[in-house]
Amino acid sequence: MAINETRVIRTANEIATILEGRPRLIIPTQVHRDTLMHLVGLGFGIALTRSCALGVYYPGVIYRPISAPEPHAAVYAIWRPETLSPEASVLLAYAQAEGRQGAVE
Repeated sequence: MAINETRVIRTANEIATILEGRPRLIIPTQVHRDTLMHLVGLGFGIALTRSCALGVYYPGVIYRPISAPEPHAAVYAIWRPETLSPEASVLLAYAQAEGRQGAVE
């Protein structure tokens, strides 16, 4: 999954504004996660990371979840009724049932 740098910078600036009352100068830089987490532990800023980093201990680092609305997407299925196999019919019925169950109004 590609990282959208503009979105990451905007999110980090929003967090800095909430925590410190002002946005920060943010310069995207590629570093190894361990290096980044150690810098955070030494007091050099904050980092946004995925949940896979939770299993590793870094001195001075505190993890806090960021709550956000669940993502959703519109999904469409297109098929020719005369060529629909029995297996595809089962898959479509399942997808329609799941879609109704998770529908957001």
